[in-house]
Amino acid sequence: MFNFKNQFARITMSIAALTCAFFTQSAFAISTIPTTGTCGFVISGSFPFIGVQLNGSGTRATGALNWLGTLDFGSNTLKVNVVSQTATGATGSVTTPTFVNAQQQYSVPFTVSGPTNGIYALNFGADNGSMNLIPVNGGATLLMQQFVSDNAGGKAGVCQF
Repeated sequence: MFNFKNQFARITMSIAALTCAFFTQSAFAISTIPTTGTCGFVISGSFPFIGVQLNGSGTRATGALNWLGTLDFGSNTLKVNVVSQTATGATGSVTTPTFVNAQQQYSVPFTVSGPTNGIYALNFGADNGSMNLIPVNGGATLLMQQFVSDNAGGKAGVCQF
């Protein structure tokens, strides 16, 4: 026997499931890295080790706190404003550590390698490390992860076209 309520419920559930599948598919689809265009990014990183390094004898430690910039895939150039912090440990009459923030802008060329397991790398030269990228959302978004082999830190962020 035909039951309109049950049939309507099945159709509604099917439409809802198909709609969810359609809209979530692009969010997780891995794409290729673009060869043109510019994306804007923000990258954050914390440096909890700065406080640990301050041993009360005036020791200084410096780390980059965050980055704001663009990746231009037409010219293969990273343009970035870096906010850094220098902390100095307590010493003598100064009973607490001091913190000084600064910012500086850089323009750095890069080369692209990969993909390896879906991950691309932007290589910034021998002394500047690299950035791992995974393109998602049809290439409209890049998930970013900094890699520097000889320095503390490491950052993660998102670049949006």
